[in-house]
Amino acid sequence: MIEYGWAMIDGLALTLEICLDHQMRTALTTYIADTATGRKTLIPSSTDEGIEYVHIPNYQAQISLVAGAGMFVFPESLALTDKGVIFLQDGLNNATNRMFWGEEECEQGLEFEGGTEAVQRRAFLSATDIFFEHTALSNFKQHEVYEAGSWEKAIKGVFSAKLYPPQLTVFESIDIAEVPL
Repeated sequence: MIEYGWAMIDGLALTLEICLDHQMRTALTTYIADTATGRKTLIPSSTDEGIEYVHIPNYQAQISLVAGAGMFVFPESLALTDKGVIFLQDGLNNATNRMFWGEEECEQGLEFEGGTEAVQRRAFLSATDIFFEHTALSNFKQHEVYEAGSWEKAIKGVFSAKLYPPQLTVFESIDIAEVPL
């Protein structure tokens, strides 16, 4: 169960968005609205006894997951804590993630593209400013799920589009962002 793009699993704060939800800042907007209205929003949390409802944590998400079709990471949509990581998998693109400075007229700034993306966020606070730094994680290996040439037959009828062979992407392990208890 996911409420407003948020869930807690074994004490781990997660945001989960599907495609346009990420660009529309669903999880971030929920976090901001919850803060502005006195922290009354409840989200599902798994426990040994089942599901209970808890408040959205003040520290934001430790991990964000996005599944998309033509989507990429939008830094301005992130509801991530310091050292939090977003993982995005796009079904229309199989390129390796790339981070660059966009120079288009109305959209200057940090941009990401690729089919498999992982971005870690760092937050820096001073007396007068907040600064976010983003790093594209690139230490991963992709593994074929099916033997070469057999994947289209194996998934026939399961998916309406077959753009590239299914792969399993395994990132090098990193520590999960620590948060106050």
